[in-house]
Amino acid sequence: MNEIPTDERSLLDAVLANPDDDGLRLAYADWLEEHGDERAEWLRSEVGLMRTDDSRRDARLRNTLAVLAQSVDWSWRLAVSRVPVLNCQRGSDSNRACGRRWVELDATDMTSPSDRFCNDCEQVVRFVRSLRTQHRRDRPFCLDEVVQDPAFKLEYHFRYRCR
Repeated sequence: MNEIPTDERSLLDAVLANPDDDGLRLAYADWLEEHGDERAEWLRSEVGLMRTDDSRRDARLRNTLAVLAQSVDWSWRLAVSRVPVLNCQRGSDSNRACGRRWVELDATDMTSPSDRFCNDCEQVVRFVRSLRTQHRRDRPFCLDEVVQDPAFKLEYHFRYRCR
């Protein structure tokens, strides 16, 4: 990410330290909006997406995120993402879900900001933009919220759960 102003840094740090606090995310969105930053709409849409069970509203929010994804900085999106870790396997557990989310994983000393370490499955987790970029079926990954739609669940099931 580029150099972040001190006011924004304190809000971003609070969001990262409290990933489930939608109030902090919305306060950060307010600050961004006051500064004419389109990331405000990204955060509001992401919060709305986490809160909705309405498939029509869900589709509108995903569309908004898809449009904003063209211009919102990828490294910032990586920093604030709350998507779950997929294809994670703890020991011999066949459930394949550790319950962790991207924002909860530890940064690695690897060169790519798209890699983090999951202490539960003890593996490097890659944040990917699509299933096509997930090359190894045996590795855990996080999938960008922009592409996680109902069709994704079906594709994920057939690609990763069915062996």
